[in-house]
Amino acid sequence: MLKHRLIVGSLLILAIGALAFGDQWLEGRPATWWPGGDTVPPGVLLVPVLILFVTIGAIEVAAILRAKGVALQSGPAVVAALLGLAVMSFGAEEL
Repeated sequence: MLKHRLIVGSLLILAIGALAFGDQWLEGRPATWWPGGDTVPPGVLLVPVLILFVTIGAIEVAAILRAKGVALQSGPAVVAALLGLAVMSFGAEEL
């Protein structure tokens, strides 16, 4: 089991590093296909992955809490988690 964790963990770290590198590489590049701008905005690769991870995490936390007897459905947990992600996207100077 430890062997699989080490392999999968290493691959996940490489994937996140490649995703961050690709996002940095794309940022500011000319993009006529992007709506509302002529360059690719920062986070165009990271945000969809974060949305996916936050959604899966919220569903998992809701399942764990339901197993402990807390009456929590997955839908409200996902909405709360995504709202938290949206709030984090604003900088302190924008609030």
